[in-house]
Amino acid sequence: MPRIAAVLRAGAREFDAKYEKQYNVKPPYHAAQAYASAYVAADVLKRATSPDREAVREALAATDVMTIYGRVTFGNYGAFKQQTKLSTLVLQVQKKKFEIVYPPSAATAKWVYPVPNGAKGGRIKGREGAKAPFARGGTFYLDTGGPFR
Repeated sequence: MPRIAAVLRAGAREFDAKYEKQYNVKPPYHAAQAYASAYVAADVLKRATSPDREAVREALAATDVMTIYGRVTFGNYGAFKQQTKLSTLVLQVQKKKFEIVYPPSAATAKWVYPVPNGAKGGRIKGREGAKAPFARGGTFYLDTGGPFR
């Protein structure tokens, strides 16, 4: 995966290095999600005025913390209540190299569509053999904003 300074979150490199040292593998995004979630939970519990349900809920609603996944706040978006919006990157394999193709502010290349003839079927990262309905032969990866490898 690309290591792009413009989109790499604070603490991501440190998390990546510590995880790899501890487990001798690069961290999967699930590990980064769990780490960021625990970080948010710890922040909420520190700010809660007591351990009762209402105090914890109020602290959670007031959350505004930066994690390796980006800034976490909770708000209402249409019918969705108390949700957080985290940035998502779309990656595409081009010439055997991962490129960020969306959003434009973080793009390392323009997306290629239709995919050139001869490209193999699309797969979604983590789901070997699963076809991406929009890929038409290219490989697309969706990254939910975690640390990059």
